[in-house]
Amino acid sequence: ASFASAEHRVTAEALARRVSADFAALRCAAPIDVLRHRLAARHRVPAAWSDADERIGVRLAREAEKWPSGAEIDTAGSAEKAVEQATTVLGLEPLSHWPRRPQMAPD
Repeated sequence: ASFASAEHRVTAEALARRVSADFAALRCAAPIDVLRHRLAARHRVPAAWSDADERIGVRLAREAEKWPSGAEIDTAGSAEKAVEQATTVLGLEPLSHWPRRPQMAPD
């Protein structure tokens, strides 16, 4: 979910309160040229397809309403760096300290 509108964010936060869940406001951000490149690359890999194509992704990024209470997470670099930044913002231990869960190989 993009939660690009303030109305959607308010609704999500209210739902979290109603079900006694934690709510973390993290706003992923990257330059438009990075978004364009990533969205174009997704369509070359069927398993990574997104509902958003380049046109939709750029429009969402440009029309997103301000979110001053959301902690900005720089997603222009690697996923690992973004996760590290998010865990720091959330006050969690670094991902490297999390226990590894076993993974099953696909059939």
